[in-house]
Amino acid sequence: MTKKEDVIQYKDINKLIEDLNATDKGRYLLCDCPSCGRSESFIYKDNPFVIKCNRINNCGYEAKIEYEDEKSVEQQGFNHLKGEPKEFNATQLKQLDWLNRFVTMYQRHYVNPALEDGYRGISADIIKEYAIDLQHTKMVEWFFKRTNSLFERTEDKKQYHEMSYMTARNLIFPIKGEDGNINILAMRSTISENIGKKEIQLYINPSQDARDFIINIPKDCNRVVIGEAPMDSLSFKEIDGEIGFIGLTGSQKLSKLTKYLTNNQELFKGKYFLLAGDNDKAGQIMNIKLNRTLDDLQISHSFFEYPQDINDPNDFLLNDRKGFEKTYRNMTERDFIVMPGKNKDALILAESFNEAANFKNKYQKNQVHLKIKDAGVIALTGKRNTDELKKYMSENQDLLKGKSFFIVSSNRKTQKTLEKLIMSSCENPLIVEMHPSLNHEKNRQLKVMER
Repeated sequence: MTKKEDVIQYKDINKLIEDLNATDKGRYLLCDCPSCGRSESFIYKDNPFVIKCNRINNCGYEAKIEYEDEKSVEQQGFNHLKGEPKEFNATQLKQLDWLNRFVTMYQRHYVNPALEDGYRGISADIIKEYAIDLQHTKMVEWFFKRTNSLFERTEDKKQYHEMSYMTARNLIFPIKGEDGNINILAMRSTISENIGKKEIQLYINPSQDARDFIINIPKDCNRVVIGEAPMDSLSFKEIDGEIGFIGLTGSQKLSKLTKYLTNNQELFKGKYFLLAGDNDKAGQIMNIKLNRTLDDLQISHSFFEYPQDINDPNDFLLNDRKGFEKTYRNMTERDFIVMPGKNKDALILAESFNEAANFKNKYQKNQVHLKIKDAGVIALTGKRNTDELKKYMSENQDLLKGKSFFIVSSNRKTQKTLEKLIMSSCENPLIVEMHPSLNHEKNRQLKVMER
């Protein structure tokens, strides 16, 4: 293991388990804390990239975990650990049944004041299908008492009905598993601003296979959006009633979703995906990881683009609905990714985003090609169709003028197609071409052609 600030690195999961004396506790691993050394840090199995110390007041250590083979970790996670599956006891089964019935009844028959006029730009007809409003703290306190066996106790042994920052969370988004049972409660507040994190997810104990995303993909829909949170995905539903959507419970909680996408490929045939991680580093990483999965499945997709001052889709909807709708309309037919770079003079045109990223990693230390590190990227997705990209480049010729182009493809045919696209879109472009033979370390070179 190597440690640097709030990032720790391991060769693989087995090495992590060995170093931190990890013990399987069902849906999470209990580990030695890398900071205080106490056996009180934990890693959730559905998010093997974050470790947190449970001694919040005495340590509170939190770090990201990086692995040498990140892709295999995403695919496998901690699934190879057997553990002892926990069973619901009689009390928990009774309370789970009550919870399922209560939420359904409340959505259908009770008034939800915070949702009657819509919520954060999302109309009542849409939001009420996915949330309930318990209205005030006394109601939330009563709710937690009725479901107390379903949630693990906190470090100081308190239960949620005893915590003011939890009983102030009157807005509940229930997330259900494939069996119809509620797996997770995503909770927000409309009655208090002083509650810390704007959204908290509570896992129903002792489920270790909880689905941590909401999903609604009609069979006849053509487009599907993936957002970091239910509110983000519902923001797209607000402007396009026919779109399918997936709402995560965090940018790093991807292992369950990638497994679901891989195991249900038939459901997504012919559908176009829009990846809408937040407009920050974590959102960008989320998009890139999902890009790898969708590329492997040959599903056409693109990254949603934001103005600089917009944080996420719901923020976009609230502050500039017309701009949000226009941006969405312009992107719904794309089967390529556009990611601007700091270097305005260079652009990587690649067969896939993953190839572009690998190209940057290989050449960013080369003094002759320092411009590669900060170059923008345009990358094909899905089945590598170039029709929409050709249209985009034709309509944005001014953005391409004066740039150096790096063509990155291990497929000679695709490479030639990308070269022709540039030649037809720009006058006298400088093209730097990466040949298929360059995959062999001994023959790696860059060929520069001036037209």
